[in-house]
Amino acid sequence: MVKIVTNNAIKIIKTELLNMPNLPGVYRMLDKDGKVLYIGKAKDLAKRIVNYTQLNRLCERMKLAINKTVKLEIITVSTEAQALILEANLINTLMPKYNILLKDDKSMPYILLTQYHDFPQLLKFRGKKNTNGRYFGPFASSK
Repeated sequence: MVKIVTNNAIKIIKTELLNMPNLPGVYRMLDKDGKVLYIGKAKDLAKRIVNYTQLNRLCERMKLAINKTVKLEIITVSTEAQALILEANLINTLMPKYNILLKDDKSMPYILLTQYHDFPQLLKFRGKKNTNGRYFGPFASSK
């Protein structure tokens, strides 16, 4: 069972909400050492972040993340698709403790330029990046 989230963590989130835009973007929850705990995306940042103040609706994992949160950072973008791509890139780069990595066969689409061939190929690619080559993406759609 998770300890009750501290009032301090909720105060931090509520303070950040005062200036939170109603725009698409990505948010990062940081701990006291500046380490990223969780990364999320939103079509509307203000509407999404307010959910973290409603503790009875949160899963245990998110209660733990919020309990350790001392700072909330946001990055606004133009579209929800851009937020999705940015979120995927940040999660892959920073590997936050409280983000769940999807282990199934679904993943974001990339373009793969194969190497070490006489005639390199340009391919659509999804999955684990274990093929030698250069990867471009991820993209919001495989089209």
